[in-house]
Amino acid sequence: MTASVLQHAQTYQTRGWPVLPLKPRSKVPAAAHGVHSASLDPGQATQWWGNGVAYGVAVACGSVSGFFALDVDPRAPITLKYWTTKDFSERGSTTTGRP
Repeated sequence: MTASVLQHAQTYQTRGWPVLPLKPRSKVPAAAHGVHSASLDPGQATQWWGNGVAYGVAVACGSVSGFFALDVDPRAPITLKYWTTKDFSERGSTTTGRP
């Protein structure tokens, strides 16, 4: 599994997408500085995913990759309709449906 994840991570890097490891079966970054540790360096990817630890792989979102992530929680009181009608043109803002 780890070699496959390493290959995916390095493919993402070749596309210009900085990657970082996630703790196994988690969305929690495993790197020392979280998302700020995201890297385009294939050598760094080999250190993270070539050591036998079953880290997941994440792509850093925001200006470093141009990605925007929306994680809709079905338990939150705000509906998917709300999110699909919201203006996300302002980058760097965070909105949550939880009180």
